[in-house]
Amino acid sequence: MKVINLIRKEAKTLKFTVTDSSGNIIDVSSATCYLYIKNNIEDPDSLITKLDSDFNKAQASNGILKVTLTSDDLDRYGTFYGILKLEFLATNIDKSIFKIIITNNTD
Repeated sequence: MKVINLIRKEAKTLKFTVTDSSGNIIDVSSATCYLYIKNNIEDPDSLITKLDSDFNKAQASNGILKVTLTSDDLDRYGTFYGILKLEFLATNIDKSIFKIIITNNTD
């Protein structure tokens, strides 16, 4: 599982490069994107939710998506789980799960 390390209250833009199992870039320009950050993968509710309109898709045809977590989003610390969910028009849904570790900036 990929791990992303962040610092509490420091805004950060996350960059995702979407590839298939062979490492080929996937054009995600037609995908609807969601980012959920949860205490536990199985939690029904998210601590942070980013909707499709929150994503920068300027390079989506090259498989690149960017989304910013604000300092308010990151006003917490601990270990959390992120789920990047992509819904395509052909109804196939892809999810990528990763761990997010937010450290207190005084640590």
